[in-house]
Amino acid sequence: MSNMAPKIELLTEKAKIAVNTDQTIDVLVRVTAPERDGASGERPVLNFGIALDRSGSMGGRKMHEAREAAKYCVDQLLPTDRFSAVIFDDHVDVLFTNQHVRDREMLKRGLSRIDARGSTALHDGWLNAGYQVSERLDEKAINRILLITDGQANVGETRVDRIVEQARQLAARGVSTSTIGIGQDFYEDLLMPMAEAGQGNAWHVREPEDMVKIFETEMHGLINQFANSVTLKVTTAAGVKVEDALNDLPLDSQGRQIVPNLMAASTMDVVLRLRI
Repeated sequence: MSNMAPKIELLTEKAKIAVNTDQTIDVLVRVTAPERDGASGERPVLNFGIALDRSGSMGGRKMHEAREAAKYCVDQLLPTDRFSAVIFDDHVDVLFTNQHVRDREMLKRGLSRIDARGSTALHDGWLNAGYQVSERLDEKAINRILLITDGQANVGETRVDRIVEQARQLAARGVSTSTIGIGQDFYEDLLMPMAEAGQGNAWHVREPEDMVKIFETEMHGLINQFANSVTLKVTTAAGVKVEDALNDLPLDSQGRQIVPNLMAASTMDVVLRLRI
């Protein structure tokens, strides 16, 4: 995303390594992203989709705060960003197809009209939000779904392992998923692994009035992201072999390690075990 390259350091556990000796050493690969140039005003382009639960349990204060938080997100977007919104109960409706953010007031008026009703087709709602973001997939942008719900997936696909695997597959194609669970009865056993597999964030909102703060933190993280869909490829010299990556990172189809997204001015560490 940035024209500036991150700083990469290799730190060994030993100050000296013996010659002509078979040995195993651990090496810390430290990647530090540069600070964002605030003076230039540049930030990543966002392709942002919301999947919002409107089932009956979301009525009252929860739905009011969810609508306000979604409108807050719209206010943070630029005309060059893209926005889409899917709402779901036991049925799924596309409130806004994927579009540039040229008329914020129109988008916010639509969000204001969302009412709570019915059951929770969580999987289909999230999947349709994924379709909307994927339709305009931009490799240079941050492509993110934000799933907001207070309950269980009780309509359509409900198998946790299947939904989590689909979140992993979607992330591998460049569309990440963050989840927001509201209240005490949200499906933690699904939303947390779903966000982890989807390379996003998992949030828990205890009180509805805290929702805007969570949205603010999520949007701040996206706007200040230095690089997403990051992979690490290690090429060793003759006689050196990577035995293990101690962070237990997943691999992509080409055998590269998939590492967390890099935030501006942040540091990421990967520990490799080398056989020399």
